[in-house]
Amino acid sequence: MGLFDRADKLNANDLKNILLWYERMNTERDDITLSDNRTMIKIQAMLIYQEESYEEESRFRRRRRD
Repeated sequence: MGLFDRADKLNANDLKNILLWYERMNTERDDITLSDNRTMIKIQAMLIYQEESYEEESRFRRRRRD
């Protein structure tokens, strides 16, 4: 089982919105910590994983039809 299961409700758009919110929240702050940066990296990684999983699944479906 991967990071996300098909039963999970978060999709790529949800992750993009979370990332956008996080970036806006921390834009004007001088007190961003290492933990804050790591959180943003984790959100970005989840988004990349979700998008790549979707692309891989789409390629697999195309191959099965051909």
